[in-house]
Amino acid sequence: MAKETIGEYLKRERELRQITLEEVVNGTKIALQRLRQLENDQLEEMPAEIFVRGFIRGYAEFIGLNPDEVLLRYEEELNALREKEAADVGTVYHFEEIKPRRHVLGIIVAVLIFFAIAGTGYWLFLKSGISITGLLPDSDGKGRVIRLDRASFRAESGLNSSDAATDSGSGSPVSSGIHPPPASQSSGTAAGETSQ
Repeated sequence: MAKETIGEYLKRERELRQITLEEVVNGTKIALQRLRQLENDQLEEMPAEIFVRGFIRGYAEFIGLNPDEVLLRYEEELNALREKEAADVGTVYHFEEIKPRRHVLGIIVAVLIFFAIAGTGYWLFLKSGISITGLLPDSDGKGRVIRLDRASFRAESGLNSSDAATDSGSGSPVSSGIHPPPASQSSGTAAGETSQ
């Protein structure tokens, strides 16, 4: 005689206690369709295994069975089914829970987006002709005015020196990037600067 399945066992125990399926529905709030699938061993039509375990636990508690014993019985049935399937194929499978690695993918995507934005910004800076003028301190504590433009940036970056010597748009020479202060500031020693 074949071993009784979990669905047959639960149905038999429910009927011995003279509990209707509708009473189980009302007492457990499990849908009638799910209880019928459970009793008919149609587990492949049910949602994920964790839900099936919850249905079995609620069903067993409601009809007065020890839920841990019923779940152990269910686990034994699952293991026997897995071993049978593995034997049919000829390979032993180890069923382990696979943990998702989505966070690694998210980090990789974030890094790629960062470098794409940084690279685009760098490229746009080189192509735009924008110049940046600022005051940098010298080693003697006095400041000097520098002007950073596309050509000087390329020259300092090691890019093609012919690109750094002329403006690609007009072909006119471009300064080295370090300039004396404008005429209005060079007449005095404003902000610690010396006239040149």
